[in-house]
Amino acid sequence: MNKQNWIKEANLDQENFLTKYINSLYWAIITMLTVGYGEIHPNNELEKLTCIFITVFSCGIYAYTLNRIGVLIQEITEQDTEFKQNFSLLSQYMKRRNLGLKIQRKVKQYFKYLHWEKHNYNENGQHMLNFLLELAPEMKERTYRPDDIVWQASDLQFNKNNRRGQLFQSEMLYY
Repeated sequence: MNKQNWIKEANLDQENFLTKYINSLYWAIITMLTVGYGEIHPNNELEKLTCIFITVFSCGIYAYTLNRIGVLIQEITEQDTEFKQNFSLLSQYMKRRNLGLKIQRKVKQYFKYLHWEKHNYNENGQHMLNFLLELAPEMKERTYRPDDIVWQASDLQFNKNNRRGQLFQSEMLYY
């Protein structure tokens, strides 16, 4: 195989693996991020097809990423707009009802709190749910029948001078 390729053109055929790897990585990153500078370029059909594929694929990834960022910004903007509209409607309603300024302020603060909780629940709520799911097996429900002993006073250790301890020494608590 005596074809000219970018390795031979860059005089890398006699170089060690690390030098070839760094040049290859440089080419890949430059191709993905800037569609290349041209100093390392394909020299045969296979390299050209590879460059075409990587360039198209990289552009698709870039477009998808920008689209996702745009969608997230749009969702945040819509949520913010909805909150502001509802807040304005709430303010107008309270003014029409001639509510006092102190109550209006408290209602507005609570409305802001609910909005904040709604958005933070999505982040923190999953953590709390996982915690509760881990905790559930630890907290087993116990069912007692009418004559089952729930607590026996002699199981407690009281000081001799503790009157309550003396009072319960021989009693049992039934459920």
